[in-house]
Amino acid sequence: MNLSLFFAAPSVVAAPTLKDSGQHCEAWFYAGMKKLFSGDKKTAADYFHKCLATEQKDFTEFQLAQSELKALGK
Repeated sequence: MNLSLFFAAPSVVAAPTLKDSGQHCEAWFYAGMKKLFSGDKKTAADYFHKCLATEQKDFTEFQLAQSELKALGK
C-alpha cells in the first residue's frame, strides 16, 4: 500500500481535484448544450447551473454557460 499521497502536502493532493472540477465544468456545459439542441430547456438550464457550480471561472465553458442561462432567462 502506497501512503505517499496520504502524507503529501495539500497542494499535491488538490491538483487532481482542480483538474476534475475543470473537466466537470466542461462536461456539464456540453451535456447542457446537447439537451438544449434537443429542445429540453429545463434540463439544459440545470446542467448549465451545475457547470457554474464548479466555479471554474477561467474556463470558456463556464462563461458560455452563463451566457446560455441569460439567453434562457434563468
